[in-house]
Amino acid sequence: RMFTSKRIGIHLRVGDAVAFENNSINNNDSRVEAVGGIENAVGKVLDCADELASKMLKSSESKNSTSTMTYFFATDSAKAKVIAARIMKKRQQPNDYGKTPLHFYTTEINPVSYLGGVSSDREAWLEAYLLSMMDGLVMNTTPSKEKGLYKGSAASESTFAMLAKNMGMIPDERVIKCDLI
Repeated sequence: RMFTSKRIGIHLRVGDAVAFENNSINNNDSRVEAVGGIENAVGKVLDCADELASKMLKSSESKNSTSTMTYFFATDSAKAKVIAARIMKKRQQPNDYGKTPLHFYTTEINPVSYLGGVSSDREAWLEAYLLSMMDGLVMNTTPSKEKGLYKGSAASESTFAMLAKNMGMIPDERVIKCDLI
């Protein structure tokens, strides 16, 4: 059911310090605190997904399409998954780009399980694979170090999301690097 003809993968990287809270990871990797917290970050990536959905549905290949848009949400935060599901339940009404309601999916995988070694890597690979099977991808950028919004050592976007993009050969014009500010 997840695989309609128009699918957008959304990857929100909140950072190790937020995702794994009390699990002995102390690396200052928090990508959402300086941008108003997880709730604001989830809302922003969903807004970016709506922007990409509108673009995809307005493209020449979909002008006569009545397909339903599907979102798949992956993240390193179980709390963000709950928030996203709650927000999307409210949004699953006919939308401003005139198409049928959205379908929203996420996994029940708790990202803390990623710390469990090789056997738990399967869960991360599952989410990467599902993201790679989408027609478009939204990923958040890392907040600006120059502006003092981020103290971690991460790159400008999630390497996990970039892996999914490259695995699925998702074209650049169907990728939004979403600024959370």
